[in-house]
Amino acid sequence: MGAQQAFGYLLVEFFSSAIVEIKDAYNNGLEGESLYKDVKVRLIRIGRSIGNKWKGVVEGFSAGFISGFISNLITTLVNIFVTTAKRFVRMVREGVFSLLKALKLILLPPADMSFAETMHEAMKLIAAGGIVVAGVALEEVIEKLILGVPFLAPFSPVVTAVIVGSLTALSMSLVAYLIDKMDILGVIKAQETQFVLGSLDKDINEKLKRCERISEEVNDFLSDSSFLLPQSS
Repeated sequence: MGAQQAFGYLLVEFFSSAIVEIKDAYNNGLEGESLYKDVKVRLIRIGRSIGNKWKGVVEGFSAGFISGFISNLITTLVNIFVTTAKRFVRMVREGVFSLLKALKLILLPPADMSFAETMHEAMKLIAAGGIVVAGVALEEVIEKLILGVPFLAPFSPVVTAVIVGSLTALSMSLVAYLIDKMDILGVIKAQETQFVLGSLDKDINEKLKRCERISEEVNDFLSDSSFLLPQSS
């Protein structure tokens, strides 16, 4: 039971650290010169975080467990194309639902969205549907791997759901970030330009109002000062 809890904590720590890194990348941008270097730095940071907290847990795994895990991985890869009808139906259903959502958004877009913005969001929906379909297909592989681990076999449905759900959520966040970063249709750039122009317009309007107030004050001052000027005879 202690080993099961330790493995569960290890999974939670990994996915929690990964989600924090993805949020940081989305909010603050890349730390390295390229996406590869940024991912490398963040993976090293995640590994160090897990290592500091779970060093004792990692050392507790025996060589026999590792060799058994590799053996089960090879067996799973041989049977990778064997899927159940239930999962196949889920894959078709999720794929069709994603396409329908994208078509609905394209054909019936919100009034405040341009065509480019609609297509940009539709790309995200289609990509998310593809990730969900891939996640359903991955369930078969991960479940067989977990069933091959004796102390995890009784909890295979729960562990599979946690792993697949976490991987799916991380993949969706990463793909959405990449779509925004690539900005194929120029939607993000247009939004940034619109924001800058709006800020400039607001600043200009405030300055114009300030100039009008100064002009009124000057006129008032000149009209009041006219009584002080000497009258010509």
